[in-house]
Amino acid sequence: SNFIKNDPVLGRLASISLSNTESVSRLYIWNMALTGFEQRPILGWGQENFNYVFNANYNPKMYDQEQWFDRAHNVYIDWLINGGLVGLLAYLALYVFFLLSVWKSTLSIAEKSALTGLLAGYAVHNIFVFDNLASYVLFFTLLGLGASLKKADVINSDVKIANPAVAKPAREFSKDIIEYTVAPIAILAIIFGIYWFNVRPLQQNLRLITALQGCSSSKTLPDASLFSDALSVTPYIGMQEIREQLLSCSGQVIASQSMPNTTKQAFFELSMKVIADQIKSTPKDSRVYTLAGNFYEQIGAFPQALPLLEKAHELSPAKQSTDFALGTAYINLKQYDQAVTLLKGAYLEETSDADAQTEYAVALISAGRDTEAQSLFGADSPIFQTEQAAQAYTISKQYSKAIAIYKAVIGTSTDQTDAQLRLAQTQYAAGLTDDAVATLRVIEKAHPDYAAQLDAAIKQVQK
Repeated sequence: SNFIKNDPVLGRLASISLSNTESVSRLYIWNMALTGFEQRPILGWGQENFNYVFNANYNPKMYDQEQWFDRAHNVYIDWLINGGLVGLLAYLALYVFFLLSVWKSTLSIAEKSALTGLLAGYAVHNIFVFDNLASYVLFFTLLGLGASLKKADVINSDVKIANPAVAKPAREFSKDIIEYTVAPIAILAIIFGIYWFNVRPLQQNLRLITALQGCSSSKTLPDASLFSDALSVTPYIGMQEIREQLLSCSGQVIASQSMPNTTKQAFFELSMKVIADQIKSTPKDSRVYTLAGNFYEQIGAFPQALPLLEKAHELSPAKQSTDFALGTAYINLKQYDQAVTLLKGAYLEETSDADAQTEYAVALISAGRDTEAQSLFGADSPIFQTEQAAQAYTISKQYSKAIAIYKAVIGTSTDQTDAQLRLAQTQYAAGLTDDAVATLRVIEKAHPDYAAQLDAAIKQVQK
């Protein structure tokens, strides 16, 4: 980026750390954040809103890194995003007031130096990370210590007072007011705070864990009502996490062939509700549109996925993972030209991205332009020997090429059930009925527990 190249410090860091992917990615993130700061320099974007900056200014070179950063991994840049210059200066003022309190106190030079060094270590540490509860406890404890120190000039002025009667008397508070008014209010506030901000989130987390255990267990059926229970605990904390976990579980449940229809329906209805609720809560966050679109694609509802993924692309135009999902929707809806245009752009954003190469090649093959794909990536490229390529050849009705790829992928392995099923489907589409039946018989021999379903499929093929 131009910022990193033109800045002498970041430029030097980049040259030192090019072999360290995490370090380079952090520089990219800082640059995205500073771009966001330029867009709202005075008051920033508000607390917990770095994801909007990250998505809108996403750098395609981060294709192999985390796709949903919610922090800049630099406390000072985080404050520029959260509160703009006003927020950053207010935060830095805490350091300044602490140092003033320490160096104006009666502590010895050694003690003052130790506290200053402690703050300096924390300040340097914050260049590369973000704060959490543990670090905040230490930081505010340190600030509290600084605020409690007595100033040296106050001590000296007390010594110089000749007539104690002239001194300003210390302010006293009524013991009755403290015991019968302030103390009960403080106790009630503490109890309320512990219940609302500790007990209820804990209950919510436990209910979510219980719901997720049903999704990953082979002994019990997933239960949508468990997710509803987690959502009902509190309307303010942890809602997005629960909704996202629900969509992940729902996609698996609905796509499963063995789940009862009543279970699928319950998950589908609840998923529709949480998608609508999350979009209402964060209408400009590309994350919800991407995850909702992925959910619809997982259950084969491509018409419903398309507008969501298009909105996600609009909000985060440079993110390849969103483009890949949108390209898949275009291909499944036979909008091949749109898929080629979109995925060509994703490929050109970062040509070293292997996934972008594959997705672009698949789009070209699906559109019947495999010659163009081979001239671009080479006819002997591994891209053309994948199941994705085989599916694309099937879409473009080049069945012989698809069948050859599936057979190469399957080889002599008996664990390629999905590829074998797709091979049978492709053979049937090509009019090779006997070959399709033979492939299904191979699957049936390897998986006798699916014999009834496979026999039914074979009868349909033979008819």
